[in-house]
Amino acid sequence: MTELREKAKAIGISPGKMKKAELIHSVQKAEGYTRCFGTSGGFCANNDCCFMEDCLKVKDEPAAAFSAECICAEP
Repeated sequence: MTELREKAKAIGISPGKMKKAELIHSVQKAEGYTRCFGTSGGFCANNDCCFMEDCLKVKDEPAAAFSAECICAEP
């Protein structure tokens, strides 16, 4: 989580007390990507995604809240 907070700060996001998924969604949005973390349903075709490993472990995020298209890899 420390690395994630540092990444967020580096791109101008103040992590405050954001939960992990919320912070990742903020990073994804700030970098111009779809806020897809936690909506993969256990599958993601984007092997370059910096959040993929953790994303595939998440099973309880409401998929309807975010696009299921995972394009969160570095450009």
